[in-house]
Amino acid sequence: MKQLDNTEKLLAVLFDTGELPQDRAAQVLEDSGGIHYLGRLCTEEIAGISGLDHRTARRIRAALELGRQ
Repeated sequence: MKQLDNTEKLLAVLFDTGELPQDRAAQVLEDSGGIHYLGRLCTEEIAGISGLDHRTARRIRAALELGRQ
């Protein structure tokens, strides 16, 4: 199993899917180009990544905003 970095761990807590949240977080970061690019996306754009639902996209967006402050 791959060692997760802190960003993947923090994102993983936002997922409430049936699949492994760590794998999902790693996939979202890969598909978005990384945390810096993910932070530039609006909720609708985040929802378009890896088939995320709007609820999860809103949670990610909120977490990114909190982290920015």
